[in-house]
Amino acid sequence: MRITMKEIAKMAGVHRSTVDKVLHNREGVSDEVRLKIKKIIDKTGYTPNILGQGLQKKNAIIEIAVILIISDALDMIREGMSQALKTYEGFDIRIAYYYTGYVDENAQAEILEQLIEKRVDGIVISPINTDKIRSAINKATDVGIPVVTTMNFDIPDSRRLCFVGQDTVKAGRIAASLMGSLLSGQGKVLLVAATEKGETISYSEGRRVGFESMIEEEYPNIEIMGSVVGYDNLKVIESETRTILCRKPLPDGILVTGGGAAVVGRLIKELAHSHVVKAVCFERYPEIVELIREGVINFTIDSDMINQGYLSIELLIYKTVYNRKPNESVIYTKNEILVKGSL
Repeated sequence: MRITMKEIAKMAGVHRSTVDKVLHNREGVSDEVRLKIKKIIDKTGYTPNILGQGLQKKNAIIEIAVILIISDALDMIREGMSQALKTYEGFDIRIAYYYTGYVDENAQAEILEQLIEKRVDGIVISPINTDKIRSAINKATDVGIPVVTTMNFDIPDSRRLCFVGQDTVKAGRIAASLMGSLLSGQGKVLLVAATEKGETISYSEGRRVGFESMIEEEYPNIEIMGSVVGYDNLKVIESETRTILCRKPLPDGILVTGGGAAVVGRLIKELAHSHVVKAVCFERYPEIVELIREGVINFTIDSDMINQGYLSIELLIYKTVYNRKPNESVIYTKNEILVKGSL
């Protein structure tokens, strides 16, 4: 059986991209590691049949368009993409960024049409899950433009190349277990959600479904007392959450499924003692990390946004340079639970 680059990387104890650098004689690998990989390649007789194609692309411009929904995650996802560009600096990869709001499907659709007309080499998108965007993604795919969905947004029934992001239902169930432990299995919980119940914004609805199902199954004495729906609008989240925290009785716990965790944390500090209202949220933004250090937020579940950005670009590079599709159509990033003691 023909050995693969992945197996070479495993033998050498390195990332696949490191083997790729050695094969293409690019910088960024120490002499010791480079020699180790070359010895393994010689010993196994590895001869990639995609090498010539990669070399042909080395001097070509690869244009990747990135369409992101405006949120707290932008800095992290772009950091991961920048890291990918450094890893594959031997190729002339150019990224153009576009930004839209949560509910602005017309803006997303218009951008996609422009990119299809331009015939970019690949698209990364945090898609609004509507028929219009699904059709635009399918059209891009049909004309040969691979599309990767990410930032915890997906349209699973589209013809996109791959989704890179969190298993949001599982993340919601983890959040429920954490909240159940904090409240000793009883109390009232307020949800601060990005969208209305039943809407198709991928990450928020998945987390809510996972949280509510786990609460129902395992914590019958915990009541979900209602929701604040903010679409990541911090003014709306601040106003509505403040109203709730200014009256009695206070919720025993607050779950923030999307943006606004820092706003909620500051309100807990201002209006309710943190030992009274427990808080669980998602991601590791600097403001959230600081609130965990202060003991205001008890847990956060990180979806590894940096790696989401990195993998999204890497997958498109492998498709455009080597015509290699990912082995799976869904790649879940890790769910890491952060607490004060782990920072």
